[in-house]
Amino acid sequence: MRKGTLNKSKDSFPIKVFTSVEACDFSSHVVIPNGYTKIDSNAFCNRGDITSVVIPNSVTDIEENAFRSCDDLTTAVIPNSVTSIGNMAFFGCEKLTNITIPNSVTNIGYGAFWGCESLTSITIPESVITIDGATFSDCYNLASVTLPKGRMCLAVCR
Repeated sequence: MRKGTLNKSKDSFPIKVFTSVEACDFSSHVVIPNGYTKIDSNAFCNRGDITSVVIPNSVTDIEENAFRSCDDLTTAVIPNSVTSIGNMAFFGCEKLTNITIPNSVTNIGYGAFWGCESLTSITIPESVITIDGATFSDCYNLASVTLPKGRMCLAVCR
C-alpha cells in the first residue's frame, strides 16, 4: 500500500491506512497524524529507535506486528477510538512500561504484548470480549492483571 492510498471497507467507508513506507519518516518520538484509521501490519516493525508513539483518535485498528520488536518503545498512547489490537502488535517491546487499553477495545490479538518484559501491571476494560492466547507471555515483571468483575483469563503469563 502506498502513502495516502484510500481503501474501502465492506461498508463502503474510506479507510486511510498508515503504512511502513510512512513510518520511515519519523524519529524516536512518533506522532501519527490525525485522519488515519488503521496502522498497517508491520508499519513500525523492528524500529528499535522508537521510544514513544501517540496514536490519533481517528485510528480504529492496530494491525498485526504494527510495533513488533520496537525494542526501545517505552510508552504507547492508544486512544478510545481503537477497537482492535492485532496479533503480536507490540510483541517484543521489551522496554514498554506503560500501556493503557481503552474502553473501546473489544479484541486483543494473539501475543499482542508477548515479551513486553517491563510491563508491571495491566487493566483489561469491560469492553474487551476476546483476549487471544499468549497475549502476555514472557512479561516477566507483570505482577498485576486487573480483569472486569466476573471475567476469567487463562494463561496470562508464563
